[in-house]
Amino acid sequence: MRYLVKARVKSGCAGALAKAIADRMLGRGSIASDEYLYDMQMARVDARGEAHWVETCFCDPPLEEERPYWENILIFCR
Repeated sequence: MRYLVKARVKSGCAGALAKAIADRMLGRGSIASDEYLYDMQMARVDARGEAHWVETCFCDPPLEEERPYWENILIFCR
């Protein structure tokens, strides 16, 4: 399944997220690390500062594996 994800970077995490993306270390150790890098390369930030990207996920419930990782650095938006 594909999901449209919306999130904001948690306060104080933007620099670390940018560095992890640039160094290709984002998600290192996760089964989906390459997917995380791809997602952030494709993400777009809107005027409210919310990032939007399409996440491919086969979990039930959706994003079950990804959510714990992302919740360390992102706040999910509705």
